[in-house]
Amino acid sequence: MSQSLLTYGFRRTLPRMAGVTLGGAFMVGAVGIGLGAVFIAYSVLKTILKYAGAAAVAMSGDPAFRGRMKPPHAMREKGFP
Repeated sequence: MSQSLLTYGFRRTLPRMAGVTLGGAFMVGAVGIGLGAVFIAYSVLKTILKYAGAAAVAMSGDPAFRGRMKPPHAMREKGFP
């Protein structure tokens, strides 16, 4: 978060900060209403969610590994610092 703040400034980092805050509040609320008990009762659901999350992270990092990301100088031309 601090790297984004230093790189892009406060205004461009504000949506990310709001997302992290709301996501954390959502997780605490979900556990508070009993979703944690569901995951304890159905451990296979936890396993499915774990692998789905790992697949999502792998897919989001895929362009970086395959060389399809834009080089930094191309991003600067679009207005990024």
